[in-house]
Amino acid sequence: MTKVSLITGCFNGEKFIPRCFASILSQTYNDLEVIFVDDGSTDTSLKLAETYREKFLQKGFSFKIVSQKNMGFYPQSGIKISTGKYITTLDIDDILLPGSIQKRVDFLEENPDFSAVRTNGAIVQENDNSKPISYFMDDFYESKNVFEDLLEGKTTNIPGTYMVCADILFKYYPDKIIPMNRFTQNLQILLPVTYQRKVGYIHEILMHYMRHNEAFTADKNDYFTTKKQYESFKEVRKSLLLRMNLLTSERQNKLDQTYNSIFLELAYKFNKKDEFKNLYKTLERPNFESRVKHALFSRKKLSTFLVRLEGKIKRRKH
Repeated sequence: MTKVSLITGCFNGEKFIPRCFASILSQTYNDLEVIFVDDGSTDTSLKLAETYREKFLQKGFSFKIVSQKNMGFYPQSGIKISTGKYITTLDIDDILLPGSIQKRVDFLEENPDFSAVRTNGAIVQENDNSKPISYFMDDFYESKNVFEDLLEGKTTNIPGTYMVCADILFKYYPDKIIPMNRFTQNLQILLPVTYQRKVGYIHEILMHYMRHNEAFTADKNDYFTTKKQYESFKEVRKSLLLRMNLLTSERQNKLDQTYNSIFLELAYKFNKKDEFKNLYKTLERPNFESRVKHALFSRKKLSTFLVRLEGKIKRRKH
């Protein structure tokens, strides 16, 4: 069989380990290298993970534990010691459904010209994973260019949905050292392997993404804190483009436009009128929703906007 490296990890994630590890043990694929990275937990995460060693070994899996001190980026530490032909990651609070590994391996083995494969998944509440709140984008499979979609934030990069070919990843990182960042950690893995390569899609729910009541949301942060996080997302994308020698003036402008649109939405949400107006001026082609919000923030222009909108609607009817 072909070895797969599955990397997971946590900081103080003891309450999630039993459920996550149970989902790994439920896999029908046996040549699995499970790598758990503990990021300096102060609870019993490290000890609890160790108690699963025998269960993994009985299943035929190999099991490695990495203990580090508050580095934040668990895939990087796991990837350095991985030996699998294929690599996948999984957040400790999420779960894989039985057959997830097997189906992804089967796809890549049957399609050697593909660099990665991804699956659909369901978003569920932490205390009730029997009723999905929603699913990942149903138009996942329609993506013609996963690299561009990842770059522009048009598709998800959720751990547990992707499996990548290690040899292609290590062409970009021959020393097996992935640039560290506490945000968008999967982009550092996915952008290199999706550039100018085929990426498969399995239209099945093969993982559950847990939504927590205490999880980060923009609603719980002020405008500048939230904007700073999105700025870090942008910086990761820019640094990866630089590393891949792909940061042209056209791509830089596209990146600026994408994130200025995001910042515009944040400014509207947090009622930052001056920020909104300044950002609106930077957009080359503001969409309909942005134009409506701009009109609402500029009351003098609202009546003019509504008159024009009414005229367009009438013309479409005739």
